[in-house]
Amino acid sequence: MPDLRELLADEAARREPGRQPPFEALVRARQHRRARNRGLTAGGVVLLGVATVLALPALLASPDVQELTVARPSTSPTTSTSPRGDLATASAHPTPKDGSPTVACRTEDLRARFVSGGLGTGNDFGLIVAWNVAKHRCRLSGVAHFAAYYANGSPDQNAGASGNAGPVDVLLQPQMNAYVDFSDNSTYLSAELQGAERDDPSQPDGQCREQDELTPAILDLRVGGISLRVPNHDPNGDNKAIYGCHGQVQLNSIHGPNPTPP
Repeated sequence: MPDLRELLADEAARREPGRQPPFEALVRARQHRRARNRGLTAGGVVLLGVATVLALPALLASPDVQELTVARPSTSPTTSTSPRGDLATASAHPTPKDGSPTVACRTEDLRARFVSGGLGTGNDFGLIVAWNVAKHRCRLSGVAHFAAYYANGSPDQNAGASGNAGPVDVLLQPQMNAYVDFSDNSTYLSAELQGAERDDPSQPDGQCREQDELTPAILDLRVGGISLRVPNHDPNGDNKAIYGCHGQVQLNSIHGPNPTPP
């Protein structure tokens, strides 16, 4: 497409052959031609229309020339077609940053054991420690319940969870090793138990009688729909099992690694 400035110069030279446009005008015309190649197509069409009007007036009078129409670019806003939309829906079980999946823990994913915690202040203590043996991370969440059973299968009526136990929400790593005594339990689910073994307000001296110190055989920690039943026995502990006066064994609290966002 010829440059407007060059068309004007050619027209001037045709009308006045002895007159040449200034050198600066020729330079500006060449510069304008280079810039024009980077311009919008619509702008080029407009320039051509102006050049036609100014440089070729004789053509406008011709009955064969029709009106030049320039199509304007559409100004309607574009709409995103991203399948994600503007907001991402949060997963019920967040996926860690390394991309490995996290699913709800199943009973078959978990293992647990009782760990003795010693004696003190008229109480004995212990833990139920649980870990994940599955090949995927699993999340254990829900309301915590605790029960205990004697060797004959009858329930310990004085066992239960305190108000401090609260809801549980922990994330357990895949293929964890079985818990070893005295090792770090920060990556495990740990339920703290307490047995009130010394005091008995029903006795004249306030002390629990030996025959009333009862030891359940099975400890049952339930979180949501998961039940972790473990023998109340630790062969390496100072007290081999947790017990309480009239079977008072209580779940005090539960700790574990909290789920982190992706």
